Amino acid sequence: MKRERERDFYIRHIVVVILFCITTILTVKNNIHIDNGEELTAIQYFSVYLFKFSPLIVLAAFEGVTPAVVSCFVLFAIKTGVNKELAFTTGVYIAGASITHYFSMTGMFSKKRKAFLVMLFYMFFYGSIWGGILGILAGRGFREFMPDRSFWYFINELPEAFVAVAIIYIVLGQAPNKIKAMFFSGIYYRTDVNELARKMADIRKSKLSMTVSAIISIQAVALGVAAAVYANTLIPNMKQSMEGQINQEVQEITTNADWASITNIIALEQVVSQIESVKQSGYINMSFNNDTLIFDTKLILLILIVVIPMSVIINQYAQFRITRPIMRLADSAQSFYDLGAKGLDENLDRLRRLNIHTDDEIEYMYSTFTKTAETMVGYIKMIQAQRTLADELRAQQMANEAKNNFLSSMSHEIRTPINAMLGFNEMILRESKDPEIIKYASNVNSSGKLLLGLVNDILDFSRIEAGKTEIIPVEYDLSSMVNDLINTAHMRMQGKNLELKTDISTEIPCILFGDEIRIKQCAMNVITNAIKYTSEGSVTIIIDHKKIDDENISLRFRVKDTGIGIRKEDMDKLFAPFERIEESRNRTIEGTGLGMNIVKQLLALMDSRLLVSSEYGKGSDFSFAVKQKVLNWSPIGDFAATYEETLLGQDTYHESFHAPDARILVVDDTLANLTVIQGLLKQTQIKVDTAESGFEALEKVCENKYDIIFMDHRMPKMDGIETFKAMKDLDENLNKDVPVYALTANVISGAREMYFKEGFAGYIPKPVDSARLEDTILKTLPSDLIIRPDDEEFNSVIESEEIGAEDLAAIGVMTNVEGIDYETGAKNCGGPAALKNVATDFALAIESNSKSIEDAWKFEDYDNYTTYVHGLKSSARVIGAMELSNLAAYLEQCGNKRDKDEIERRTPELLESYRAYSYYLKALIDEASGETEEDLNKPLIEPEELKGALKSLREFVEGNYFDSADDVVSMMDDYRMPDDFKSTYKEIKRLLSAVDRDGLLEILD
Repeated sequence: MKRERERDFYIRHIVVVILFCITTILTVKNNIHIDNGEELTAIQYFSVYLFKFSPLIVLAAFEGVTPAVVSCFVLFAIKTGVNKELAFTTGVYIAGASITHYFSMTGMFSKKRKAFLVMLFYMFFYGSIWGGILGILAGRGFREFMPDRSFWYFINELPEAFVAVAIIYIVLGQAPNKIKAMFFSGIYYRTDVNELARKMADIRKSKLSMTVSAIISIQAVALGVAAAVYANTLIPNMKQSMEGQINQEVQEITTNADWASITNIIALEQVVSQIESVKQSGYINMSFNNDTLIFDTKLILLILIVVIPMSVIINQYAQFRITRPIMRLADSAQSFYDLGAKGLDENLDRLRRLNIHTDDEIEYMYSTFTKTAETMVGYIKMIQAQRTLADELRAQQMANEAKNNFLSSMSHEIRTPINAMLGFNEMILRESKDPEIIKYASNVNSSGKLLLGLVNDILDFSRIEAGKTEIIPVEYDLSSMVNDLINTAHMRMQGKNLELKTDISTEIPCILFGDEIRIKQCAMNVITNAIKYTSEGSVTIIIDHKKIDDENISLRFRVKDTGIGIRKEDMDKLFAPFERIEESRNRTIEGTGLGMNIVKQLLALMDSRLLVSSEYGKGSDFSFAVKQKVLNWSPIGDFAATYEETLLGQDTYHESFHAPDARILVVDDTLANLTVIQGLLKQTQIKVDTAESGFEALEKVCENKYDIIFMDHRMPKMDGIETFKAMKDLDENLNKDVPVYALTANVISGAREMYFKEGFAGYIPKPVDSARLEDTILKTLPSDLIIRPDDEEFNSVIESEEIGAEDLAAIGVMTNVEGIDYETGAKNCGGPAALKNVATDFALAIESNSKSIEDAWKFEDYDNYTTYVHGLKSSARVIGAMELSNLAAYLEQCGNKRDKDEIERRTPELLESYRAYSYYLKALIDEASGETEEDLNKPLIEPEELKGALKSLREFVEGNYFDSADDVVSMMDDYRMPDDFKSTYKEIKRLLSAVDRDGLLEILD
């Protein structure tokens, strides 16, 4: 391989020498024939005609501009000795050689079309352009540039241009690679060179070196033009006595020349040669005339003879001094990119071996890049070393994720039948009168709740581990939370000889903003843990606070017990998942060992931590504090006394009155809320009318006389306050003197004063508490409408309905619904059957309501957006969809604050969670829209009756008489719909349930 390279090297240089000699001989010989002005023989004329400039073009195309320039210098020296007045003509050959070198590097001789264009250029340059210049030198001014003269010069150069281009095209464009390899420019045309060799060849046509050369050439040409223009000023008039005679002889040569027959460059150059011979005898006047133009032209050409070689030399210098080091450095950098992390050491060694020593910025760049590469290689090696550890960690994470997925799936699957079991067991406890069965059912209830707690712990743990648990702050009433904690603790302590002590500060603000559910979960886990590990003595719950600033407090929980305590060596096990302390001793105590781990992780999400101090055998002390925003600084008061009253008054629910002759109106845009109030007041026998918008409420108050009106505050288009004011101004209103109570989920500081200021009789917070609702009605209704429990008519008005079968069926459905806390929903709705009805309404409205939320969000209609999520917060909380309700509550707060970033981030999550309930509640939707055996036995509606019903339905919807529209649909429900109309009828009922006026008008059109 080395010998082959040496052989190729010698062959190339031999070819260069041979081409140089041939080119120089032919060029010098032919130019001397022209310069002497002698009459040429046919052979001489043929040689001059075909090989005047073509040898230099071929040499420049094959071997580059440098040998061609050297050949031109030889020609210049010889022409100076023979006829120095014509030495300037060498400039045109140097210019042509430089241009040819550029053509060769850019591959202009690789294709016929490109080669043809180059040939035309040579004809134009050596014919038309050079002929025009020679005409100037012959004293004819610019006449030789005229088209009739220029055309003939252009055509006469065809043979020589064709010969030169043909030779170059055959060798460089068509010859085999071995022939091309004999020439230095062949690398631009070879197909067997690798990318590296081509890159190194690109140095010769470096943009940097070419730019430097171009700048020098432009400056030189500008200098030549300036020198020519100001020649008359810089060079004094040099006159001799022979001046007139010389001018006369020059004029005679120009006049006597047969210009009509001179159509080629050779003859034209001979005329110029004769004129220059005459001028050798002396100087002529340098005034601005033909002589001045001739002088200027020669001066520019002579400058080109010097400038172009200088440009070539500087180009070569720029290549090897600047471009080559940069290309070598760039090639080394590219090798890092091409190989990536492979061969790092090899590439780094190669970079170091470049040894670029230019003592300038290039060397500084090389040094800097080398240091950067060394740092990068070290970093990559460190990453590679860590990759193995990362892979192992990933494997562990995948195993952990699989475990969490398994735990989550199994917890869901197990919890569903447990909920159903507890629901059916609850019905047994309510309806059975057999003491033995009640005893068994109580044991089942206790064990089932214990099992459900274990499963819930596992589910919570898996969700936290999977990173799917988020802290969602909402507004909440602290006294309600504390009440739930103490009630639950009281129930868990039943059967154990323990005393529950409480120390609740009376100064804690009552309304806070935080994640009520997670705080309650942490506190309940700590309380439950204390109760489980305490067999005698007491458990003390301490709750107080510390003010942080004008808006925030640190809410502190502390639980002390007199239980078994914890050894110091077992403290680490306390927070480890699935670890239990002294398991052999405590094997009879139920639990998974997850409670404290869950508390630890939840508190970490709230920027807090659980503190523990314990003395083995004497008891433990657990405490934590969470930062909470205060919405109402009013203190909760003496909670202990309130709690004692609550305990003394605990009993099975019984309605506090009957009022069969009373009539109330409930206005709320959420159908679920209306259904809940109807369910809560069912046993009071009050007649409850409902309206789903402020507009419908205005119609109702003009049609009926009511005893009380309950008005939702947040409603789209016309809110509760606006509706209330419109009712006052409505002349047809039959209820101007009727007390109106606000229904609201925003019980913030100053709410009571605000509603009283607007003229309301008071407000009822949502979710509605049945006891508070009944108490409000009892205080407001006229006494003659109320039948109290001690009245004789109380038990005789209407016998209590048997609800066992209906509730039993509802429990079977609702306890299997994912995403709904059955106990909370049943409590809020007033029973299982009511929960089912409310959940059905909730499900039927999902599509319409979610679209309203989405549209308001996308159009940045934050007023309606806040109203819609406010309604979702209430309706979701009513059915026990607590996580959805909390998220809606959080976004309601964001809407009030115009927090666009949080709305953009969390709204997609809200819509996804909300629409998921279409799947969770699918059974209710199918049941509401499906046909039963009773439906199949109904008579088929007649076409004319159907047409008339739809016409009436449309008229009522157009007039916003939705109550009348409901009556029409109720009438239609007595009939069986045609098969081709069933899906449309189902959609009509859904839209009517969602009070979607536009949708109904569109489908009824």
